[in-house]
Amino acid sequence: MSELAVNVKNLKYKYPDESWALNDVSLEVSVGEAILLLGISGVGKSTLLMNLNGLLTPTEGTIHIFGKKVIEKNLKEIRRRVGFVFQNPENQLFCPTLWDDIAFGPVNLGFSQEEVEERVEKALKLVGLITHAEKPPHHLSFGEKRRAAIATILSMEPDILLLDEPTANLDPRSVENIIKILEDISSKGKTIIIATHDVNTLPKITDRTIIMYNGKIKAMGPTKEILSDHGLLEKYGLKLPIIGQLFHKLESDHKLSIDSSLPITISSAEQKLIELINKNKKEGKP
Repeated sequence: MSELAVNVKNLKYKYPDESWALNDVSLEVSVGEAILLLGISGVGKSTLLMNLNGLLTPTEGTIHIFGKKVIEKNLKEIRRRVGFVFQNPENQLFCPTLWDDIAFGPVNLGFSQEEVEERVEKALKLVGLITHAEKPPHHLSFGEKRRAAIATILSMEPDILLLDEPTANLDPRSVENIIKILEDISSKGKTIIIATHDVNTLPKITDRTIIMYNGKIKAMGPTKEILSDHGLLEKYGLKLPIIGQLFHKLESDHKLSIDSSLPITISSAEQKLIELINKNKKEGKP
């Protein structure tokens, strides 16, 4: 059995206005998993992430990170192992230069000057911003700020990375940059949990998808299966990825037999089209 990075049991969180943001959430995430936490706005995704590293305190229930309970006395260690990247990058960029921002975490963790410099350089190279080290953060583009915010967390070398809507409001090239960064992090065995409502850009880098709705987990399973289930997604206010929508329309309007789950990425769509073309050739169809 895989080691658990995250173990959440019967988690509840109540807002100050007495409404429930999370209502009996239970979740296990294995070390090295990449999770897509999916749902429309306001279903509790961000609240769940903030509970995972102690930014918020559960009203009821328990959270364990690598077997250690998320409580006040353990927060320093928990936050060293669990990095949180906010949706708004400016929440994490407040120093005179980008270098200072990336160094802030390692300095406060008590590392030597040499170790701090190594970590900052490594993080900046990973996000492609090493040439911007001496720039004031407010001079960066929004896409660069998003990458810089990720770097402020990577410099602390956490075991778990939590990201809140990392591709929101980005142009296509910036989205591609974020995807490459996350692919690289995932390939190193880090555990990643991404909260989003974006079904188009993030599926290819996640192993499992969890759908949240009204503060509860409503479905979970392999990303390919969850994101090709038209009825399930529609039930919770979501849509198929654009490629999946195309094949669903071909299937429903033109009686095209897909014979398996709908493609949700360009590569899987290419493979499916080749299969259909070859099948038609064998059957003598144009």
